[in-house]
Parts: sequence; C-alpha cells; structure tokens
Amino acid sequence: MPAIETLKTIVNTWECDENDHMNVQFYWSKFADADAHFLHLAGLDPALLGPRRVRHVRYHAEMRAGTPVTCSSTLCADGPHPVSVVHEMREGGSGRLMATALDGYATAPAIAT
Repeated sequence: MPAIETLKTIVNTWECDENDHMNVQFYWSKFADADAHFLHLAGLDPALLGPRRVRHVRYHAEMRAGTPVTCSSTLCADGPHPVSVVHEMREGGSGRLMATALDGYATAPAIAT
C-alpha cells in the first residue's frame, strides 16, 4: 500500500515551548490525528482492529511556530505487530523529515483479497 497523506496543518504558537519549539505532546497529538485519518481512509475499523498497543516516536528535527506540517501514513508489511502503521511527519515546504511514528495494534483484521 502506498503512503497516504493523512494530515496537513501548521505548528501553532500555543503548541510551542519557551524555546519556540513544538512541545513533544503536540507531535503525539498530530500523529494521533494522522492515525485516525489513516484508519478511516484505509478502511480499517478501529472497533475490529482493537486498541493501539504501542506508539514509538522518533524525533529528527525541531519544529517552530508557523512551520507547515504534513504527515503521510502506510501499513508496514514486516512490522513487529499484527498491524503496524508507519507515519512520517515532514516540513511542508521543504519535505524535510521531522519525526516518525510506528503504531502497533494487537489484532489483525481480516483483509479481503
């Protein structure tokens, strides 16, 4: 499955700390929004999928207020969980990788072939 654009937004000033960097909690919030959109667009029913068991986030670069943000998401075929979703957060203008997240779900849904 090719990656799907799942979020397009900006870093708001109220999401930033005293150093003008986006606070860690808002990376998680943006990944949560991207994941919800991905599950809907991919046709994965959260009720059948079960709870997310893990979210592993890796930060690659700081984001400042006003930075455009895009996320793309895809299923990871060889992931460590029955269903693994990978999210990439990029700076909207340059495409520079800012953060990644791996979401792991406990149960694999039946996928029609």
